[in-house]
Amino acid sequence: MVEKREKRRNIPAPIQAALWALSNGRCYAPDCPFPVIFEVRPGVYKKNAQIAHIYGVQPGSARHRPCHTPEEEQKRDSFRDLILLCPAHHAKVDDKKTGADLYPLELLFE
Repeated sequence: MVEKREKRRNIPAPIQAALWALSNGRCYAPDCPFPVIFEVRPGVYKKNAQIAHIYGVQPGSARHRPCHTPEEEQKRDSFRDLILLCPAHHAKVDDKKTGADLYPLELLFE
């Protein structure tokens, strides 16, 4: 049986702005040395971070919790359930085999 893929929603701009502002220029992963923005050439900057869900969106993803109502979907995309991670940490946190064990809910909410 094929599981239904959850529809990805756009994160509202104010929530995105808050995540970036509160990052203090760094990935949310403890001790991560990578800045969330870097200069690729003089005066030209590139984002080096992605918004990640603490509760996995897709069935089978790390820490997935299905949403049964529009309110639950909205809560999943709320500020409380999102973090800003560099691409390397996003991949580790979302890893289907080890992500939930290495990055449990308690750690991510911290």
